[in-house]
Amino acid sequence: MADLALKCMNESDQEQRDTMLHLRTQTLDSLKKTNTRKASHFGKLPFEISSAIFILAVGEDVFGAFTISHVCKAWRGIALNTPALWKSVVIRHNRDIPKAGVVLKRANGNVKRLEIHSDFGLYQKNFLVRHAHDSFWDRLETLALIYDADPGVFRNFRFEFTLWEFIPWEKLRLQSFILSSVSYSWPAGQFWEAINRMTHCTIRTVTFKGPVLPSSHFEQYGGLTRLQINYPRSYPAHYSQQELASLFYPIPRLETAIIDVTVTKSTEIQRPPNKEPLAMEYLVHLESHQYGGWLDNFLKGGFSFPALQTLHLYDGYALGDYLVHLEPLAGNLVALRLSTWGPATLTSFLKASPNIVTLDLFNFEQEMSDEMDALGGRNRAPICPKLEHIHFRSCSELSGISLFALVLGRYSRARIADELKAVYVSLAGPAAMERRRSALDQIWLSAGAVMTPIRSLVIEDCDLIHPEMIKCLRTPVTRIRYKPSHHFIRQKSQAPKRREWK
Repeated sequence: MADLALKCMNESDQEQRDTMLHLRTQTLDSLKKTNTRKASHFGKLPFEISSAIFILAVGEDVFGAFTISHVCKAWRGIALNTPALWKSVVIRHNRDIPKAGVVLKRANGNVKRLEIHSDFGLYQKNFLVRHAHDSFWDRLETLALIYDADPGVFRNFRFEFTLWEFIPWEKLRLQSFILSSVSYSWPAGQFWEAINRMTHCTIRTVTFKGPVLPSSHFEQYGGLTRLQINYPRSYPAHYSQQELASLFYPIPRLETAIIDVTVTKSTEIQRPPNKEPLAMEYLVHLESHQYGGWLDNFLKGGFSFPALQTLHLYDGYALGDYLVHLEPLAGNLVALRLSTWGPATLTSFLKASPNIVTLDLFNFEQEMSDEMDALGGRNRAPICPKLEHIHFRSCSELSGISLFALVLGRYSRARIADELKAVYVSLAGPAAMERRRSALDQIWLSAGAVMTPIRSLVIEDCDLIHPEMIKCLRTPVTRIRYKPSHHFIRQKSQAPKRREWK
């Protein structure tokens, strides 16, 4: 169970992983004192340890507690007496009603997340009135309404007219709100009037998936820090760049924006009347999952992103058309992720990004020797001196020679810089080195002598990277994760069975 929990955790969350490793050590120490079977040993552990392992193992699986409770009697007792396992209720169909009732009972009114789908049918109002406590709506942190009804199916028609009737919107003090629709339009009637009655100032995260939203709705989210808009590519309607710009003005404290919508191409962004150029001073994470040329027009229209540190651009073919115009965004970037099938030159943009630590490239079908030589400092001044982590995914033309030159070039330059520092310390003494450390680092950095080596490397489904090449890179690179392309995966042939000797 502890190993399962470790696999489910985020690799970057080191604090949580350390906690899990400590719990695993405690578990092993406790098991050494008693001889128990595999499934029943949790009954011999302290309740705090076993329940903590269960919570980490379940993670975001809303029905994982049911699976755990069915293993054995000891596990069932621990699961039923751990309220932290029962914080989420998901009701997709009428057959989910029994499980949802158990969760509401076991959570003792402490349910944090409620997700309701339109296929829940006509029983939604009576069910929540019967099972939800008086304080249920006040304590609810996340509400997800999934309108997955087919407009031509009558059995889902009732949901459209009862959606706002069974929810006491005035009592809600949400932190996260999710609204999704697969239809071409949002439900008719007083749908938005009902949603506007809830308290919006407490909401920090909003996710909308479906048709174009009324821009006036965002005027109420003054404290919003994370916005995600998804718009199915199959829909005929599009967001105009003007509509997209109008969403940002009411939420200047936005920290994360994930834009996955079809944005029409435009040449100019008109600011609303009496509005100054908007500086998104708190925005640190920005993702654009389709055509990203709107960012160029935003910059021309007076928008600025001075705090931006993470930029993800997913564009099928047009990334190379506007990437060079986004260099004003590159100065403070720490993490960059790019995806495109079309031609795109990255050298100029990477040269304008001196602070990048993580670079993630995938779905590139072009030869990238120029970018690799620039990153490795081959026959030129190196770029991105702080780069430590590189990910290549599905880059069909990535050359093994270029990859080896990049890794080895940065590794050798880093060793030379360390040797220069050692010589300076031996001549001037450690005290002088400590006093002038920042000045020396700045001098070496400007001269191109200081360069961090590649510490982690991820290679997945790259056709030209042979497994033997990875063996050569394990010495200069601290950590490598390699998933070979299908060209290097050999099918193991089964030898025919031989008859036994008589």
